[in-house]
Amino acid sequence: NMYKIWKFSLVKQLLFVFSLVVAIIIVSYSYMFMMNKQMEKEADVLATTELELLLINEEMYRIFSQLYMASSSYVITANEQYVAQFTSSIAAVDAQIEQLNAFEANEERDALIRTGSEWIASVQQNVFPIVNSENREAAVSSYELLKPQIEEVLEGYYALNEMRASNIS
Repeated sequence: NMYKIWKFSLVKQLLFVFSLVVAIIIVSYSYMFMMNKQMEKEADVLATTELELLLINEEMYRIFSQLYMASSSYVITANEQYVAQFTSSIAAVDAQIEQLNAFEANEERDALIRTGSEWIASVQQNVFPIVNSENREAAVSSYELLKPQIEEVLEGYYALNEMRASNIS
């Protein structure tokens, strides 16, 4: 009789242990599933934000390249159509900056915006007014002094784009 009670009790104990193990497995898988969903959601938000910033920064690189080409062409040819291209590209920069303002501030990006804006102002104030003057070489000379600034902007946007692209992948 005693053997039956002990045997029954052993079966109960084994079932209890088995049930406990199954419950622990179910709870741990549920927890991992919820954590995985949360991480996917956070990764999706990060990737979406990084992608939007990448696209805007690539556009800034393209626009500053256009500004560089338009200003160089104007200094070389004195053809006013390049001033019009330069001016329309400035409006495009302003539109991109407006989009960037919707995102969290970024020290490197903000420095590029400042440097780019300073370069634009310098070209408009110190180079363009003297292109059609008698001393054309002064315009070329002034423009050459500004080259490192625009090259810094272009290299900065290129590096920022590379970093954003690697963050996404």
